[in-house]
Amino acid sequence: MNCRLFAFVLLTMTLLMSPSLVLAENGMAIAPEVCLECHDDVVSPVTYGASVHGQNACTSCHIDITSTTLDAHMEGDLTPEEPKCVRCHKKETSEHYSSVHMLNDVTCAACHEDIHAHTYWKNDKTKVIAKCTGCHDDHEDYIDSSHGKAVMAGNQDSAACHDCHSLHKIEQLGDPNSHINREFHTKVCLTCHADQEMMERNGVFSVAVGTYMDSYHGKNFRLGSPDKVAGCADCHT
Repeated sequence: MNCRLFAFVLLTMTLLMSPSLVLAENGMAIAPEVCLECHDDVVSPVTYGASVHGQNACTSCHIDITSTTLDAHMEGDLTPEEPKCVRCHKKETSEHYSSVHMLNDVTCAACHEDIHAHTYWKNDKTKVIAKCTGCHDDHEDYIDSSHGKAVMAGNQDSAACHDCHSLHKIEQLGDPNSHINREFHTKVCLTCHADQEMMERNGVFSVAVGTYMDSYHGKNFRLGSPDKVAGCADCHT
């Protein structure tokens, strides 16, 4: 079998196994303009077109609406199932599934409210802070901290919520005196403050990490006993 024939066979097999073709057996996808004939009060074509999902058709998410089920939907006999973000966002979903948000039934849509108007955050840390403090209003004092003030002033090196807690894989810290919690509140600080180049760039005294690690507290932290000694957050609240 020559290379061209092998490539053709491989492509054909891939297409035949494609989920989109499996779905097509039950009908063809619907053009977005057909959906907008009824749903223009829910979705703005201009806003949706400018959103992060603007290149996707309606049926990219609402996959149970096809040419063969459209009439039933229009007559009110078929309501689309809730879209499953995991179909495209596999990495983010896997991280979310192991997070404290998932354990507390905080879904994707709880943060990404209007998916039809959702725009890319472009690494703007102020958007992350606004989103997190929308629920975690007991942490609004972060805005008045040295980190918060620096982020709001445009310093991308300064720590925002996700720099410590990540965007989707948010750990359950539990008891403030637990091993996981105690380790977390020193480990995340070291991520940035052990970066000498970053510290020099921001005029921050970087000797603290070295002296801490050489101390009784740091040695116990390195030996795996962060719950037995003082960590960064015990002094720098």
